Order: sequence, then C-alpha cells, then structure tokens
Amino acid sequence: MNRNIDSLRDAVRESLRTLSDSFERLNALVDERRFTTEGELRKHLARLELSLKQNHERLSAALSDFDKWTNEELQTRNQISAWKAKRDTSRLHARADMSEKSATAALEIAALVIKEAECAAIRAMLGRKEAVSLQVRER
Repeated sequence: MNRNIDSLRDAVRESLRTLSDSFERLNALVDERRFTTEGELRKHLARLELSLKQNHERLSAALSDFDKWTNEELQTRNQISAWKAKRDTSRLHARADMSEKSATAALEIAALVIKEAECAAIRAMLGRKEAVSLQVRER
C-alpha cells in the first residue's frame, strides 16, 4: 500500500516541478530576462505553438478524464460510508485509483493551460511592441 502512495507522491512532485518551471519561464518572460528582442519572442512563440498543437489531444483527454471522475465522485460520495462499514475494499480501492487518475489529470491540465497562458502573454507582448514601434516611427 505504501508503494501506491509513494508512487502518487512522486507523480505529484514531478507535476509540481513542471508547473514551477512553467511559472518561472512565464515570470522571466514578464520581467524580460529571457527574451529581449522581438525575434527571440517570435521564435519562442513558434516553439510553444507547435508544442501546444501536439498537446491538444492530451488536454482534451485530461479534461474528459477529470470530468468523468468528478461525476463519478459525486455519484458515489453517499456510498462511501456503506463501503467502509461493509469493508468493501475493492470499491474503495477503485475509488482511490480514480482519485489518483483525477489528480494526475488535473495537474496535466494545469501544466497545459500555463503553456496557453505563456503563448497569450507572448502574443500580447508582441502586439504591444508592434504598436509601439509603429507609433515611434510616426513621430
């Protein structure tokens, strides 16, 4: 049983590291520490957009899994006490397995949405840089 919990903890830690790295990249982008030229921003945006196209199916699957688990959890919430009283460990383990899958799906969704946010931020920065550069040229 401890192996199951340890495995879950390892998966959550890895997902949190991925999220932390994504936040660091987004923070560096906002602080202009990582990309200083418009060309660098465009190259990074192109890489991100390619990555997002490849991950779109993963996002859809993760959202579907998460939604499925949420609905199952709502339907079984009232039965948990009865399962415990009857010592119905097979159902309790099945519920725990679904909860672990849901947690993994939620973390994956978060990571993919952060990539979307990073793309949106880069597009916004590029749009602002383009507008400012045209305004400067007009003067």
